[in-house]
Amino acid sequence: MIRRCARLVLVPAIVMAAGACFATRNDVRTLQGDIAVLRAENLRADSVHRAQFQQAAVQVGAVSDSLRSLNAFLARFVSDVSRFQGDLSVTLHQFGQQLLTVQELAGQTQKRIQDVKAQFERQEAELATAAQPSAAPAAQGAAGGPPTGPAQLFEAADAQFRKGSYAVARSAFEGFLEQFSNNDRAAEALYKIARSYDLDGIAISADSVYALVVEKYPTKAEFAAPSLYKRALAAKAANQPAKAREYFQKIIDSYPRSLEASLAPDALKALPKRP
Repeated sequence: MIRRCARLVLVPAIVMAAGACFATRNDVRTLQGDIAVLRAENLRADSVHRAQFQQAAVQVGAVSDSLRSLNAFLARFVSDVSRFQGDLSVTLHQFGQQLLTVQELAGQTQKRIQDVKAQFERQEAELATAAQPSAAPAAQGAAGGPPTGPAQLFEAADAQFRKGSYAVARSAFEGFLEQFSNNDRAAEALYKIARSYDLDGIAISADSVYALVVEKYPTKAEFAAPSLYKRALAAKAANQPAKAREYFQKIIDSYPRSLEASLAPDALKALPKRP
């Protein structure tokens, strides 16, 4: 009887223990399944992250390539600009040299023309003297006395200028202008008077006569432009940048085709900045 009762008591306990065991196994399986799902999700997430990282790396690489290309382009551009500036400087220098050559040749041609004029004047004076032995001394001057014609007077003054006898040349040019103020070489005579003062170191008188050249002969670019340039250089040397700037700019505006106009921009850049 007692054994029967004991069996009856043990049966429910065993059943309960077995049920508990089954529940624990099910929980473990569920947990294992959850872990497997979580692991798979983590793997998928890692895969996505790796893909995103790889894509970002590709984009960074593309940006780096673009930057390298841009830097290379900028380097080439700077090199091209430097080469262009060098070529331009050489071209401007060559152009300036060519202008000087043209001016030299033009000056030589003008000199030959004036020499021929002077020779004709001497011959005319000699013929007049031969035809009229009792002519006035002024008319006889061409044979042995002082020159009387404009070309002769200019030639005599210019010969003194070339010798470096600036005071004598200045006096002769002034005499030429008194007699032949409307002559086609009057502007040149006045310019050479200014140069004679300049070369003698009389800066104030030189500047005044240079100003007179520009005032009286503004259309004679071959003398007005260098006169302005000389005034600009003198103003710069006297620490008067405002005046120098005014003269350089006037050359550029009024005589753009002159040699001095090609030199003026660089001279302007070298002046002190305006306050």
